[in-house]
Amino acid sequence: MRAPKLIGLARVLAWLLGYGAAFMVAYSYAALGDASSVSRWSDAAKSILFALRIPVINLLMIGLVDLLSRSAARALPEHRLAAERAGATLLCAAGLKAWLAARELLAWPHANAGVRIWGILTVLGGVALAAWFARPLWAPNAYQHLRWTRLELLVACLLLVAIVGLNLPFGP
Repeated sequence: MRAPKLIGLARVLAWLLGYGAAFMVAYSYAALGDASSVSRWSDAAKSILFALRIPVINLLMIGLVDLLSRSAARALPEHRLAAERAGATLLCAAGLKAWLAARELLAWPHANAGVRIWGILTVLGGVALAAWFARPLWAPNAYQHLRWTRLELLVACLLLVAIVGLNLPFGP
C-alpha cells in the first residue's frame, strides 16, 4: 500500500476546511446578527444568500487553487516535487483562509481584528512559501509543462467569473 502524496493530503484538508467553514456559517445562521456583511464596509438585511456568500467565494477559490495544483502532475519529473509542494501550500492556505473568514463572519459586526490579521498573514505566507517552493519551476522549459487541459481552462474561467460575480456589491 502506497503512502498518500502530500498534494492529496493538502487537497483533502483544504476541501474539509472549506466545506466545514460553509457548514459552520449555515449552522450558525440563526445566531447571526440582523444584518449581513455585503463587504467589509457595508451591510444589508440578514439573508442566507449574504451569509453564505463569503464561504462560497472561498470554496470557489479552493477549486481554482485545486485546478492549479493539478497541473503539478504534468511537471517534469525533476520538478514535480517542487510543483506539488507549491500546490499543497496554496491549498492549505486557501482552506485555512476559508475557515478564518467564516470565523470572522460569525463574529461580525464585532469581528476580532486578530482573526482578520491571521487571515491576511495566511494568504501572504501561503503565497510566499508556495513561490519559494516553486523556484525550480522558473527554469527554462520547466514551467511549460504545467499547462492546463481545455476542460481545466474552461472550469477555471467559470470559477473566476463566479468569484468576480459574487464579489460585486449587490443588494440594497
